[in-house]
Amino acid sequence: MGSDFGRLGFRLIPALHEQGGAASAALRDLDVLVEFRNAVSHGNESRLAAIVADGSIKATLHSYRRFRKLISGLVVTLDQVGADRLSAVLAVAPPW
Repeated sequence: MGSDFGRLGFRLIPALHEQGGAASAALRDLDVLVEFRNAVSHGNESRLAAIVADGSIKATLHSYRRFRKLISGLVVTLDQVGADRLSAVLAVAPPW
């Protein structure tokens, strides 16, 4: 995500970290989720086992719901950060 927004001259990840502890924690958890997804998609069984063994993620309904809630919250923060950035760049009121 950071590199995509970087092409527009916007340092997304630092802007999200500036939102506080919850956003920073969500970004760390998102990294775990992406790493888990990559291990699944590439069939890397040893990496999957390591991620599960260290307790970062579990293949349970509770874990799924936790990560879904985390992503939903991060999207809300991302939306606000994006609106603030557009407002500043365009010198207009926040677009939403």
